[in-house]
Amino acid sequence: MTIMYNGWIWRKYNSLIFIVLLTEIYIYLCKYYYPDLLYINFLNGVNGQLNLWVDRQLVIQIIESMPNNQNIPSKLRCPRRLPEIHRHIPEHLFLVFNGLLLHEALDRISLSAHRPIPPRIDMLRVKWRAGFERLTYNIDLKSMNHTLLHTPLLNIAKSGYIPATQSDVQISLPCTGRFTGIAPFQVRLDVQREFEGLRKIPPISFIVYKYCLSASQHTRFIIKCECRAQCLQSNTYNHRHSIRKRCIRRCRKRFELNNPNPKQIK
Repeated sequence: MTIMYNGWIWRKYNSLIFIVLLTEIYIYLCKYYYPDLLYINFLNGVNGQLNLWVDRQLVIQIIESMPNNQNIPSKLRCPRRLPEIHRHIPEHLFLVFNGLLLHEALDRISLSAHRPIPPRIDMLRVKWRAGFERLTYNIDLKSMNHTLLHTPLLNIAKSGYIPATQSDVQISLPCTGRFTGIAPFQVRLDVQREFEGLRKIPPISFIVYKYCLSASQHTRFIIKCECRAQCLQSNTYNHRHSIRKRCIRRCRKRFELNNPNPKQIK
C-alpha cells in the first residue's frame, strides 16, 4: 500500500483517517483478489457496478477547518493550510465501491457529533456513477433541528436514474442564522436495480452534523478568517506574532469602517 499514516495525524484526525485507511485497505484487497475488475478505466470509462465517493479536496477542506483534537467542536478555527496531510489522503474516498456498501465508513460518519462539518463549509459534493447497470434512486434529506438548519437542498431531482458516467451530487446546508449550535441532519439514499431478480442494494442511511453560527457570530468569524489569511499572505517572510496581530487588528477596523452594520456582511 502506498499510503502511510503518521502517529500525530492519526491522533488529530482519527475519525476521517480511519475511513481513509479502511477504503485503501478495501481497494487494495480488491486489487489483489480481483485484479481484472479494477483494471477497467475508472475515470474515463464505465464499469457495471454502482460507485459513490467523495473527492479528496472536500476531505482536505474539512480536516483543515477542524479544531485540534483536544478542543471541543465549538472551538472555532479558521482554515489552515496543512500540506503535510495532502499526500495521506487518497484521490477517492468511497462509500460504495463496485456495488458494495462500506458499512464501517458509514458508521464512522454517523459518529461525527464530535467532528461536525465546520461553519465555513456549507456545501458537500459527492460523485457517483451507475456504469452499465440501469439504477433508479431516491434521496431524502431531513434536518433534525430546524432552529439551526433548514432542510438541506440538492442540485438534482430527489428521484430518477443514476447516470452511467461520473456525475456530481451537491448538498447545500443552509443554516438559519438564528442561533449557534450543532445541527444533525439525515441522509437516506435508496437505490433499485431494474431487474428484481438481481441482488438488492441495501439502503444507505446516516446522520451528519453541521456546526451552524448565528448571523452575527458568522460575520465576525468570516472577518477574522479573511483578515488572518490576508495578513499571513502579506507577512510571508515575517513570522513575528506581534506583527501579525497588529495587521489583523488593522484589517478588522477596516471592515468595521466599511461596514458600519456588521449584519450586512455575508
